[in-house]
Amino acid sequence: KMSTTKPVEVVNGISADALGSIAKRLIRRLGDSSFSRLLDEDEERQAINTLKINEADLNALVQFSAYVFEEAAYQTQEPDSFEAHLNESLGVLPKHASVMRNVWESEATAYIGRLREKHLLGSKILSDTTWTTHLCVATSDDDPASTKGPPRSKSDKKNTQATSVFNLHMNNDSEPPLAIEFSHQELYAFFQKLQDIQHGIDSLSS
Repeated sequence: KMSTTKPVEVVNGISADALGSIAKRLIRRLGDSSFSRLLDEDEERQAINTLKINEADLNALVQFSAYVFEEAAYQTQEPDSFEAHLNESLGVLPKHASVMRNVWESEATAYIGRLREKHLLGSKILSDTTWTTHLCVATSDDDPASTKGPPRSKSDKKNTQATSVFNLHMNNDSEPPLAIEFSHQELYAFFQKLQDIQHGIDSLSS
């Protein structure tokens, strides 16, 4: 989750009308793959001159606008809720939050539609998960070096390791499932990553 302290200072430092103009331009390009960047070089120079800010502040403004609009889209926030979040939770000035609300109210439907189309056409969707466990037994006989020296007992020659195989089934039935094998340590690390992702999702939803 991005830090919003510096970007909010930039947002509050420009006029509300200018904020509304650039926010509308940005949201109309979010989720549109025909744009390689939200603002081209000429637009960046124009914005810097018009808003009387430096390049770093402009980048902060663009990233903040994209962030709050993306967050609102994934939560399908109503305009009033969006405005309250900007003002009460993030510290955006009331007039500026109201302008952002108006942009969100007029552009949200089209923006969310682009995101849904992009998701359905460009991403694989997990439809099911199956898993199995295996017990792998490795013997020292597999190692040529183990033939040297005195004979060992059976207990010395065997090493067992439990593994799990996850099969990730995608929404496209014509594709075989993606199989991923984990050792105990790898599986533990993977679940730790999943917990980190869940915490990130929860923080966006709070």
